[in-house]
Amino acid sequence: MISRRNFLSVHRWLSIGFAAFWIIQALSGMIAVFHWELDDATVSGEHKPTDFVLIEETINAHVTPDSGRRVSSIWTSAGFADRFDINIATTGPEASHVLRVDGHGNILRKRSSEETFSNGGLISLVISLHHNLLAGELGSWIVGISGIILLSNLLLGLYFAWPRNGMWRTLVPKAQKNLSPAWYLSWHKLLGIIFVVPAIAIVTFGVSLAFESALSRFLNAPAASATAPEGSWVNPDIRLSKIVATAQAQFPNAKIAGISYPSADHPVWKVTLNQPSEPARAYGKTRVFLNASDGSVISNYDTLAAPTSNRFMDALFSIHTGEIGGQFGRSITFMVGFWLVMMITLGIGLWYTRRQRASNRPRS
Repeated sequence: MISRRNFLSVHRWLSIGFAAFWIIQALSGMIAVFHWELDDATVSGEHKPTDFVLIEETINAHVTPDSGRRVSSIWTSAGFADRFDINIATTGPEASHVLRVDGHGNILRKRSSEETFSNGGLISLVISLHHNLLAGELGSWIVGISGIILLSNLLLGLYFAWPRNGMWRTLVPKAQKNLSPAWYLSWHKLLGIIFVVPAIAIVTFGVSLAFESALSRFLNAPAASATAPEGSWVNPDIRLSKIVATAQAQFPNAKIAGISYPSADHPVWKVTLNQPSEPARAYGKTRVFLNASDGSVISNYDTLAAPTSNRFMDALFSIHTGEIGGQFGRSITFMVGFWLVMMITLGIGLWYTRRQRASNRPRS
């Protein structure tokens, strides 16, 4: 039979073995919570209200027929209001790049897709590190498996810290010598009990995101998509402003979060909107799909009216980041990241001081 002591040993060695990895995930996650604002803060420029007619003029001046450039998508920067990233794909020697523009289409920053540490690229690097270790799907699996191990360790920690027989006063740290084993243990238990529940929730939904595709298939909750009618083609005369106006007419109170441009093999515009009552703060899950031939609506996806399984999948990211609770929720997520670093530090301090005390004990 596995004893409590055995479980405690598992908890200890998992914490030590994965300490560095979990600290990196915690610190990068803390940056991820507010990375939109951090990124926008590196780009100067006055606020301009969104006008897609003016943004389209900027696009037309930058993406001319002989430039070898094409727009693949436009997304809100999600930091400061009325700013957008225009993703430009290229053919030939010029690198693909991203233009950050204000609401009037004024270019605030041009960043090559090959840039990493310059022009705000470091923040994107940190986010990619948090999501998949810069290793694509394999990295996502590693992050997900690590998350499962962390989740099991949090549950073990909760089991050990929970006061027996309701003796909650035992959690209050007593006057003890700083940095002694007893000092480390008392604070490890107290802080663990305070934040472990939100930590379990955040890690659980983070693991779900790491295995999002598999979970979506399991729940039979496919992502919203649409197929163009037979014979559809990409009409270059359809204006971006018309696409935006048509999409917003379907959901008048929603804000534009992103626009995916059509291509020859998929002649469909996809407009992503964020309805006021959606849990997402930045990128909504509402979709409008439009025919690239004439700009007519093919279909809509209203996340608020979707089946329960789809609404659950749509809310995963918002719960993991705390967006679902607004600024308060995001602050809690940030604090949980800091808490995890503190818990690992206290745990390692406890282990180290106990080893030091044991090594200094006289041998008979």
